[in-house]
Amino acid sequence: MFSAFLQGWKTGFRTWRVGLIVYLLQFLLALILGMLVYSELQNSIGNSLELKKLLLDYDHTVITDLKNSHGDFMRIFTGGLPWLILIWFLFSIFITGGIFFTIEKKEPTWDIFWAGGARYFYPFFKIGLFFLLLIGIISALIWAPLISNWESFVRRLPSEREFIFILIGVFMVYILLLLFLFAWTTASKFFYLKRNLTIWSTLKTGFHFVRKNFLSVEALLLLFGIVQFAVMAIYWLLEGSSGMVSSVLIFVFFIIQQLLIFFRIIWRISTYAAINELIEWRDNWYRELID
Repeated sequence: MFSAFLQGWKTGFRTWRVGLIVYLLQFLLALILGMLVYSELQNSIGNSLELKKLLLDYDHTVITDLKNSHGDFMRIFTGGLPWLILIWFLFSIFITGGIFFTIEKKEPTWDIFWAGGARYFYPFFKIGLFFLLLIGIISALIWAPLISNWESFVRRLPSEREFIFILIGVFMVYILLLLFLFAWTTASKFFYLKRNLTIWSTLKTGFHFVRKNFLSVEALLLLFGIVQFAVMAIYWLLEGSSGMVSSVLIFVFFIIQQLLIFFRIIWRISTYAAINELIEWRDNWYRELID
């Protein structure tokens, strides 16, 4: 498992060119969407003093005032939000297809990335849609009863402290389920690349793999999570100790933030590659056992 962790990082840093493509594509998409929202803001709100208050901190009163005084923009923004989510979902599927194909082919080139994104867009779209619906169903089953009946739960318990403990426990179980689903969808996509199965067979194969190797996969994801948390903690420490009190520091932290975003892309590629290494190791072990 630890060797898969190290090999995943090697693959991630070796495919830095693909990571750079992903970073640039995400940056351009975010820039285009940001410019559209900013243009709509300028046309609807302009240089409103209420809007400038939000630059300092979240203020529920300001949000309410914006809804009352600029309801047309708020309706346009909230109405267009599902379309933005859909665009980002389709965009991420193309990127994921390119990343997975690059890892599987072990050729970190731009041509392989573009070919993988185009070739596996439709099957990965069906797999992604399946897991998106599954996450929605699981989230509704776990959180809807708890949130809708929280007052009755609190009345039945000795104090609110027990209810907080229940929430923490449910949240931990929910995180474990999300990690399982993440590993399941990742394994399923790699099995689709390796064995050219149908979508349903791919999902079943991925599920059985993660179920049989649950502890190894979860430990692997935990290691990657620790690395991500450590990097973010260092960034928060630097930001908290230095602050952005001058134009130079603002520029420096902007560069650091972009490097952090790029690192998170490499981190994601490394996570995928590590799970792929675990799949290949298990497959080789099984073939040797049969032979």
